[in-house]
Amino acid sequence: MTDKPRKTQPLPDSEARQSLEKNLQAPSHPDMIGRFHVKRRLGEGGMGIVYLADDPDLHRTVIIKVIRDERAHDDHFHKLFRREAELAANIDHPNVVKIHEFDADNLVLVMEYVSGGNLKQLLSTRGALDTDKALHIVAGIARALDAAYEHNIVHRDIKPSNILLTRDGEPKLADLGIAKRIRQPGTQSTLTGDSPGTPGDSGRERQRYQW
Repeated sequence: MTDKPRKTQPLPDSEARQSLEKNLQAPSHPDMIGRFHVKRRLGEGGMGIVYLADDPDLHRTVIIKVIRDERAHDDHFHKLFRREAELAANIDHPNVVKIHEFDADNLVLVMEYVSGGNLKQLLSTRGALDTDKALHIVAGIARALDAAYEHNIVHRDIKPSNILLTRDGEPKLADLGIAKRIRQPGTQSTLTGDSPGTPGDSGRERQRYQW
C-alpha cells in the first residue's frame, strides 16, 4: 500500500509574502505606555526608544520617548534623560519641538508629533534643495538656536535627522539629549572636557559658543 502524497500549502503571493516578512522584521512595542496607545516604534538611540502613540484624553498623536531597559538602573542616564526634558521644556518657540509632559517617576517624555519627516529623509529622497527652501530651513533653525541660547542652552548635535519638518515645510529642532546649559554670555563656559555630538555636524555651534 502506497502512502498518499501530502498536499502542499500554496506559496503566498508576492504581496502577502512581503507583508509577512515586514511583520517578522518589525520591532515589537508595548500596546500601552501609561494612558497612551502605542501605534508603532519609530526608532532608538543610545539613551532611549521612540514611539508614535495616540493620546486618548486630548485626541492627538504624540511622540513618546522612554529610557532603554539597559539604562533604566543607571543614575547617569537618569540625569541625562531628566535634563533633556527640563531643557526642552524651557524653550517655547515655534521652531522647537514642544514638550507636552514628562513623567519623572517612570522617565516617559511626551512630545509634539511633527508629521513631515526629517531633513535627512527629505535630502535622501529629493536630493539638493532649491535655494529658497534651503534658506527657509536654515533661517528657522537659526531662530530655534537663538531661542535656546536666550535660555543659555546649547544643542550640541545639529544634524539633518534632528531637524523635523511639518507638512507645510516648517522646520523644528528636535532631540536635546546631549544639550547643556551654559553660563551667561561674557562669562567662562561651563562646557569643558569632551566634545559630544555627531562629528562634523556640531562644529559651527561649538565654534560660536566655545565649548
